[in-house]
Parts: sequence; C-alpha cells; structure tokens
Amino acid sequence: MVVPAPLHWMREWRRGFNQSDLLAREIARRTGIPLARPLARVRHTPSQAGLSNTGRRQNVTGAFRCRVEFPAPVCWPGSGFFSSTTS
Repeated sequence: MVVPAPLHWMREWRRGFNQSDLLAREIARRTGIPLARPLARVRHTPSQAGLSNTGRRQNVTGAFRCRVEFPAPVCWPGSGFFSSTTS
C-alpha cells in the first residue's frame, strides 16, 4: 500500500499541491500497488527545511492520526518517518 503524508490544509492551499500525494499516486500507478489515504494531519508543523534528522522527527511527532486500524505492523519507509496514533 502506498500512503502519502498529508499536508496541513493551509500549507497545501498556499502551495496548490501536495508533493507527497503526487508522488504516491504516480508510484501506485506505475507499480500497481494500491494507494490509500488513511492518515490525517491533526496539527500544523513548522517547515522541515534546515532541521536535523532528530529535529525533523520531533517536528512531526503527533502530527498525524491513522483513521483505520491495520491488521499487522506497518513499516514506514524512510526510517520510520513518523509516528501516528489510531483514532
């Protein structure tokens, strides 16, 4: 399953697009892997630009909520890129 990271609505509105969503759609289309959007952004975060690896992880901790329960552990590529909570 290909899962894009959602942007805060204000940031997406300013940019006019969500690069994670565009990339995920293309990967899903080319590979045939299903695209899903089970994540919701629950808080705004400052820009990641200029942050260290640790700073980036801290910045997004608690910023997402999973809207569905997965039957098995889920591996997030990119070294566990963030933590989310199940609603």
